[in-house]
Amino acid sequence: MSGIIKIPVSITIIFIFVLSIFWGCVASKQPSVFEINPKIISQNYTPQQTDEVAQAFKNNPDTSQDFGNLILWQMHQKSPEFAMAMAELPDIVDGIDPKEAVAMVEIYHLLEPINIPVDLFKNSQVKPEGYQSLRIMWTGNRDTPTKIFGNFSRHSRHSRYGNIISFSEISFEKGDNVDLESFEASGVLTFNSTVDISDTDGIQVELTWNDNAYIRAIPLYLNKPIQLNPDDLNQEVLIFDQKDGIEGKITITGNPLEKSLNREQTNLRNLVLLGLGEQKYSAPLEALLWGFMDERFKENPLVKFNSMIAMTKVIWGNMDGEKWDNYGVVIKRVGSDPGLTHYYTSRKFSGYRGPINGSWENGYNTFLRKGGHCIAWARFGRDALLKNGYNARIRSINWPGDPCCSDHSVTVIDHNNGTYTLATDAVRSNVTTFNSLDALDKYIAGGRKITGKMWGHKRTAFWY
Repeated sequence: MSGIIKIPVSITIIFIFVLSIFWGCVASKQPSVFEINPKIISQNYTPQQTDEVAQAFKNNPDTSQDFGNLILWQMHQKSPEFAMAMAELPDIVDGIDPKEAVAMVEIYHLLEPINIPVDLFKNSQVKPEGYQSLRIMWTGNRDTPTKIFGNFSRHSRHSRYGNIISFSEISFEKGDNVDLESFEASGVLTFNSTVDISDTDGIQVELTWNDNAYIRAIPLYLNKPIQLNPDDLNQEVLIFDQKDGIEGKITITGNPLEKSLNREQTNLRNLVLLGLGEQKYSAPLEALLWGFMDERFKENPLVKFNSMIAMTKVIWGNMDGEKWDNYGVVIKRVGSDPGLTHYYTSRKFSGYRGPINGSWENGYNTFLRKGGHCIAWARFGRDALLKNGYNARIRSINWPGDPCCSDHSVTVIDHNNGTYTLATDAVRSNVTTFNSLDALDKYIAGGRKITGKMWGHKRTAFWY
């Protein structure tokens, strides 16, 4: 019959397959329990009704949905923001079973005694895991100038320490300087300063701790070694002077905003605010639910763990089983934080070498095969982080050599302020933030001569 074009069945199947992947990536946000049943919030449980619902669940666990709705209402009375984060978890949206209901009670018991400041959840920018802001000031102890040589050797290449995110000089005069070239090349913050008894210089540093470190100390050097550990940094003000063998006085203070929150408040805040955008849900809050369901906590996890990311890694374990079979769910879960994205890919994926298998090395196939070339890892990381609202992009660097093996691609979060976080990397073991694109590119190149750099990938640039 004229006018009708017959499409081969094989092409139709491929088209439907690709379309399903596409819609899996752009699907609309799953409604929360409160959107499905808005009466939960408007319900006004009396003490008698509360007791009746609790007793009904005790007598008949099949009433777990009603009991779970009551717990969500109680959470909302205590903290609407926390209750909303809980109501968005896929486990809760899919229906509250008896085990989940019991775990929700345990979580409410954690929440109930915490003092929640009115502005606890106002700032949506969650600090990185192990974040610390330090102001280090030094003054001479005599009228004649004293030269200060500083070496702040806590940097990204030493995974046992952590990462310097940013720094700025305070009251540096002519002749005082920071070795920017050394910092960009290796992450070592080296500086020189001259002070006397009436002069104070300093440096403001933002950094992160590594929760997995065996040696958890900042090896600061100011004319002599000074080891700073987490207990030191919990002090409001830390002073080193003659009694410590210091010529002059060094004063170290932390970020007042961060110090105003105790560990429970900080962890609670991060449970709610993790991720960005409409698609987000809190993987650590989900892990908290799982932990109570599996009776994994012998102590209050909001107090025991330094961060909720660290807790999440413990609860995730080997990341096997039916909870980890659905691609759409997994990329939302692991993309809630770049540290979790990197944790998942570095433990579940294998790296491939040699010629790239074209556009089929996408996030979905990388998930199915549990591995691929660096571009496959980068695409998976990008998809996961984009799903959670991060400005995730792929960065590729080329160097001289065989076309099949002379480049490297990674997932990068562009913070739109001149800083970039390397979030997924097939060859390196930790998440790192850089203060310039040039420093990031040099790090990706790994000491090789850079012959090309781009956002995307040279063989499939149109994908980006």
